Amino acid sequence: MQKKIIAIAVITIFVIALLYFYRTPTISRYNFEQNKLYSPAYGKVETILHNKEKNLIRISIFLDINDIHSQYYPSNGMLLSRQTIPGKYEIATQNSNTVNNARTITKIVTPYQDIVTIEQVSGLIARKISDGGQKVGATVSVGEYLGRIHLGSRVNIIFSDDWEPTVAVGDIVRGPDSEIAKLRVN
Repeated sequence: MQKKIIAIAVITIFVIALLYFYRTPTISRYNFEQNKLYSPAYGKVETILHNKEKNLIRISIFLDINDIHSQYYPSNGMLLSRQTIPGKYEIATQNSNTVNNARTITKIVTPYQDIVTIEQVSGLIARKISDGGQKVGATVSVGEYLGRIHLGSRVNIIFSDDWEPTVAVGDIVRGPDSEIAKLRVN
């Protein structure tokens, strides 16, 4: 009898943990500005890298076990491409470890004709990345569901230096409720 109670308790805790992990967020922002990029993920900004040779900026967001693991489009635009790249499943707590990890790379063209790239990167436990079902060439909207890293780990967003980051390393971002960059005024 006692073993049965323990088994039921363990199963109940496991089901509650899965429901918590796969919860759907309530996005409270209703007014998205065209001249801003919004966070594609929930998590902590770990790095902001400027590649001056390529005129690109990369913001890396780490998703820990308590973060929502759904991702969202950071801007209105057109879905240019989506590519799944097989790879390793290294621990994703250090950004340098994820260079060879399995990933899905999604590119959109914004209304400003800039290309924004979102990389969903697997980790040690994550083995599956799903997408929102949009087809290449489709019009996408900021805050629209992009996909999910199941038991996920890291999301990178790469954009031209025509945009200026509005977050700093260590900031916590709340998906589309968080602005991460604004268009530079020339």
